[in-house]
Amino acid sequence: EDTDSPKFQGTKTNTSFDSNANALTLTNPATNSSGEYAFNSVLDLGGVFSLDLKRHFLSEGFYIGTLFDSRTALIDTWTDFDGADATAVNAKLLVATTQDDPSSNSATFTAFQTFANGTYKGRGFKFKTELTTADPAQNIRISQLGYTATLLRRIEQSNLLVANGST
Repeated sequence: EDTDSPKFQGTKTNTSFDSNANALTLTNPATNSSGEYAFNSVLDLGGVFSLDLKRHFLSEGFYIGTLFDSRTALIDTWTDFDGADATAVNAKLLVATTQDDPSSNSATFTAFQTFANGTYKGRGFKFKTELTTADPAQNIRISQLGYTATLLRRIEQSNLLVANGST
């Protein structure tokens, strides 16, 4: 999604693309502690296959404001007084699969599950990411977001024998 032009064209819920940081962020952590970004397109293999998927995911937490007065949470809940490390944020990548034609309205996708590098079986694959913060003064930047899909090597052969001739 970060290599598309323009970047991050998918569906955003409480998230936005920050052109200054060149990254996807939560729109306003003070009012929404979570957000979601659904990838712009569904991967369709045209048939059911086993597929190796590897995620590409680069994120960092940051404090929204560097001034003492820019923080809205009670001081007793602050993990850092000086705001050095933003550790109250998280993002996870999720995948859902279907063995149906994913462009069909009747396609049934599995529930989204945490995307770990591995082998998945299906015809269609949907991806999304969820961003969260436990501190309204902290936000998260996702600068790289995507996947690499590799079909497993396979050999097909037939035992069909065709003979010409008469008996």
